[in-house]
Amino acid sequence: ILAVEGGSALAGRLEHIRDLAELGVRILTLTWNGENELGFGSGCGETAGLKPFGRLAVKELTQRGILPDVSHLNERGFWDVAELAEGPFIASHSVSAAIWPHPRNLKDDQFSLIRDRGGLVGLNLCGSQLGKQSFEQLERHLEHYLSLGGERTVAFGCDFDGTDLPEEWGGIQVMERLYEYLCRKNYDADCLDRLFFGNCNDFFHRL
Repeated sequence: ILAVEGGSALAGRLEHIRDLAELGVRILTLTWNGENELGFGSGCGETAGLKPFGRLAVKELTQRGILPDVSHLNERGFWDVAELAEGPFIASHSVSAAIWPHPRNLKDDQFSLIRDRGGLVGLNLCGSQLGKQSFEQLERHLEHYLSLGGERTVAFGCDFDGTDLPEEWGGIQVMERLYEYLCRKNYDADCLDRLFFGNCNDFFHRL
């Protein structure tokens, strides 16, 4: 599944969305933490959302079969996407603001809207967004999303190439340890299958 992180890749030109679609790209993260031609990221302290080009881009993305990804987008931009997008959209690597109040994290109403649209939210492993980089803290974010009815919405986004991990976690091999940890916490096997694979698999096959 090809994705582009950061709408700056469009260079302010809608025809580049066609180019991405022709290359097989399925996901575009609209901003990173700062500002670009589409709008404002969660790290720039701006209250405005999508710019005029960003609003046009979201419509074009959905028409071209590319999913808008709201991870890194600020809150106003999120609601602009919700207004403009036709169908589901995703937050590829975002945890819960109710568990840890970070500008990158999703509030409950944001998560619930993605859930109701049939979208997907990927848990990430970034310590500053989790609040503490531990399995126990990640589980708190997971449990909160499950409490909001997200058992078919939550997956793993992880951000392995975008954040530092504890040395003892290593890299992607930490996922096996995380699975074993959740098994010991008596999570239902079907729930874990959806979390680690099924929800993503089902989502992309529905598109």
